[in-house]
Amino acid sequence: MTQAVRKTGRGRALARAAVLTAVVATSTLTGAQSASAGGNGCAWIGYYNDTIKTQHWSGCVSGYYHQDVWSNGRSESTGTYYYNGGVINRLWWSIPDGQGACTQLWYHKPGGGYESKGLPCEEN
Repeated sequence: MTQAVRKTGRGRALARAAVLTAVVATSTLTGAQSASAGGNGCAWIGYYNDTIKTQHWSGCVSGYYHQDVWSNGRSESTGTYYYNGGVINRLWWSIPDGQGACTQLWYHKPGGGYESKGLPCEEN
């Protein structure tokens, strides 16, 4: 980036946007690489007909949970639900090939607060 571009407000805004984009892209790739085949903790993410699919796997303690899902600037949450074993499947939205998605499973601790029970990422 030239010195002249850095001095302008527009140039600074473009530089900040470029840095933010690089940080988000790096975070997404790092998360995708660290996830074990789409599964992490009690959460799993994958694709079914190019649609994001998540699962809450058995093995987590019974209690209240919620799951957040995000991809390419879009995010949604399940809202609070009670989990008492088994596998819970959810389909979210379609995404094109080459895009990644992540999900985070949150346990609502009885004394207050949340505890992550999995954060897998996967690329379609």
